[in-house]
Amino acid sequence: MSPVRGHPTSRFRPQRRRLGGPLWPALAATVAYGLVCGWLLSPTPTSAETLTVIGWNADADARDPEPLAELIAEAQNTDLWGVTEARKGWADRFAAAAEVGEDAPFEAIIGSTGGNKRSLVLYNNDYLEEVSTRELTTEVADETGGRAPLVAHFRIRSTGAEFLFLVSHLSASNAPRRHQQARRLKSWASRQTLPLVAVGRYNFAWRVNGGAKEHDFGYEHLTAGGHLQWVRPAVLLSTRCDPVARIQDFVFAGGDALQWNPVSEILYPEDEFCTKKPNRQEHRPVQAFFDLAYDAEEERTNEILERIDRLEEDLKALRELVTETEP
Repeated sequence: MSPVRGHPTSRFRPQRRRLGGPLWPALAATVAYGLVCGWLLSPTPTSAETLTVIGWNADADARDPEPLAELIAEAQNTDLWGVTEARKGWADRFAAAAEVGEDAPFEAIIGSTGGNKRSLVLYNNDYLEEVSTRELTTEVADETGGRAPLVAHFRIRSTGAEFLFLVSHLSASNAPRRHQQARRLKSWASRQTLPLVAVGRYNFAWRVNGGAKEHDFGYEHLTAGGHLQWVRPAVLLSTRCDPVARIQDFVFAGGDALQWNPVSEILYPEDEFCTKKPNRQEHRPVQAFFDLAYDAEEERTNEILERIDRLEEDLKALRELVTETEP
């Protein structure tokens, strides 16, 4: 399944040409052909009510959580965090860090599976209301009783809109188990009726260069059928500080969340992130934006009207040009 590619500022503009001579009939035919065949069909999203999420593998092997909390505190205007490899005792500290600069209280939801490497959700309690939370212990976790994905059901307080937020950490060292987890997660996602936003460490080892051919087959298992689609960053960077540049941390969208014009980016692109600051160099966070008010049909209509205006300006200029060149 092809990933979602968000380009919030892209806009196709027909190239203007200054032509001389009596070319009006040919130009008019060309413009009409463009109108019919698709010059006007590319929607451009606008900024409206946006849900901002970050997925991050915090690395529970770190002994000191303070550098990790500092990274969380640096992120501003973030509504929702999905953290993997978090220790149980870190939840309150990370929630306090998420509040820095946000002027809103943050609550923490910590998973019960995974031992010292649990999944954690941090959310803006002024913006989001927790409806329910559970772990997919029977749906996804295997018979070994390993770490289960954590799913939170949220309601946006201002609009009443509801969605699911999923935090997953699939097996890193056992490929057959990882593939089984991906298939089960896809099966679960296919049965959901609410918009679905999924973050986490999926360990699909997508190569930054040539990843379409070089990645773990778990990606195919998870995205089969299109129930979950990768919100692919415009610029690919290694999400793990590793000699091999690979993407291990992903954001996926499912259901109506695919209509929210999702866009993502990998944070801290500078090389110093992996070498300069201790205890926070394992994984780069991945941030995603979802435009909850995005209306593809409305945007399509607005774009068409804008392009008609531009074409009318071009036609007016061409008429004047033809008039000037007539004997």
